[in-house]
Amino acid sequence: MTGPAACGGTGRRRRSIDRRALMTGAPAVDHVTVHRRFGATILAALVVAALTGAAPAQAGTVALPFEGFGGMTVDAAHAHLFVSGGPGSDQIAVYSLGGTFVKTFDHMPGATDMVVHDGVLYVALYDGAAIGRIDTATLTRMTPVGLETLLAPRYLAAAAGRIWVSSCANGQVGSIAADGTGLVLDSGFSGASFQCYDLESTPAKPRRVFAGETVSDPTTLVKLRASVRGTLSWRRTTFDPGVEGSHAVNDMAIRHDGAQVLLACGTPDYVQAFGAAMFRTRHTYPTGPEPVAVDVSPDDAQVAAGRRGPDDPDVYVFPYRSQIPTFAYDFGSSSDQLADEGLAFTPDGTVLFAVSVREAVPATLYRFDLAA
Repeated sequence: MTGPAACGGTGRRRRSIDRRALMTGAPAVDHVTVHRRFGATILAALVVAALTGAAPAQAGTVALPFEGFGGMTVDAAHAHLFVSGGPGSDQIAVYSLGGTFVKTFDHMPGATDMVVHDGVLYVALYDGAAIGRIDTATLTRMTPVGLETLLAPRYLAAAAGRIWVSSCANGQVGSIAADGTGLVLDSGFSGASFQCYDLESTPAKPRRVFAGETVSDPTTLVKLRASVRGTLSWRRTTFDPGVEGSHAVNDMAIRHDGAQVLLACGTPDYVQAFGAAMFRTRHTYPTGPEPVAVDVSPDDAQVAAGRRGPDDPDVYVFPYRSQIPTFAYDFGSSSDQLADEGLAFTPDGTVLFAVSVREAVPATLYRFDLAA
């Protein structure tokens, strides 16, 4: 994994304690037994995929100017892809959606998660204790916010006219107004274990923020209501979501209509889609052990999911309602691993970007032409 050690799943399988049963007196769930039952279903889906021949996507590759990986986001308005180098790096690389290099921004210490909102790219500067800003129209640097006051900022989301930032040092979520003013260091939300929470939002639900704990085993999924004053109020919390549970969030995504939130966790061996209202499991997308990345196409018709492992494909693309992938791709080397959060669709959903990492060499950006 290329992000901070405090973030991401362990990939361990174990007989977990059903904490909900302890709290409510309900019968405990044996997650190992449940895993076997669902594992058979997933294996069957993969066998069908092999027999029907999921087509390999056409791929082009680009060597990134850094070894690590922090995050990736698409600016649809200006047809640019931004890729950050993560903790230990200070660079953001910009590419056209065709994969052509545009420019590099230096002096972005620990650039990780990014979000585009109202013509500005906001960047969590994990090593810089701040939020960086870039004008997406002119590709020029703007004044950073919260310099030396934010503790290990890692994940970002836009909601209620504010940019929300999750700290990997104390579990707090702060925010700034979209114009870069009004810094609020503590929204009132923090995890009891002071862990790091991935954040997701969508313009379709302008006051909704979802948070998934990235270290806890099992994890916690939270729905929050955002206010223009910089506070977050709890709306729903689910511990160990899913029939088999969920251990340590590696990546999150949200349907653009806001109807479902998707998790790629250390376990189970598939990506899960939960209804946004009650967090009930709606769909699963089999990837094999330790899924680390997930993204949803802008039209909500496709789900990209990927895993970290030496065998079988690294990247899959599924129709939204199907467990049978239409595209699959293997990096071809056990040394190349899909980066956590390393998947992103283009605005028309015909191209998927992926980032693989390998020790002591530059990370690789893949461009998959799904329409080829």
